[in-house]
Amino acid sequence: MRRAGLLHITDCPLERFNSLRRRGQLPFFDDSKGEERSDQLSKWQDFSLEDAFNLRLLMDLMDAEGVAHSEADYVVGNALRNLSMHPLNYPSSHGEMWVAGGVLTDPGGSSEKGFWRFHIAGRFGDLPGLAEGQMAGFPDSQLVRLTSVNASRAADFVRDKARELGLPEGDDYSQVWESARWPHWVELADNSEAEE
Repeated sequence: MRRAGLLHITDCPLERFNSLRRRGQLPFFDDSKGEERSDQLSKWQDFSLEDAFNLRLLMDLMDAEGVAHSEADYVVGNALRNLSMHPLNYPSSHGEMWVAGGVLTDPGGSSEKGFWRFHIAGRFGDLPGLAEGQMAGFPDSQLVRLTSVNASRAADFVRDKARELGLPEGDDYSQVWESARWPHWVELADNSEAEE
């Protein structure tokens, strides 16, 4: 899809997109970055549904959760790797997927930045346990912040808007990576239904 389609299905204003692009802060590869007349070049660039999803997720973290771009980009760029299936390929009717990023204090001073960051992903109710698991490696640290966002909502949002615009990407499930297995809670739910 072209830039106009990307902006429509993410609800991203052109000015914000250009601002993120000029600063190299888009959550995907931008081959127009650094080019003279790059605002015009980005108009003709091809974008995928996954690019739209990543941008929507980044904006959700920055707008709804109020986190800085660097932290939101860290979560988008890393937490999705913890999922066995990409949210774009996973029906939210099976349960919503959430991604989160946490910040821990570093009382020992072993981090150059003075804090530790981690990323997790799973069902909303599982996030506290997953965060505790991450914190176990840092027994003297305290959790400063845990920022989460509903990745399934962002996936449904861009898919629905793509369908609304008549873009084939709305129903194309071949564009994003996919694991061969469903998340464990879906397997359990499917097995329990089969036993009944």
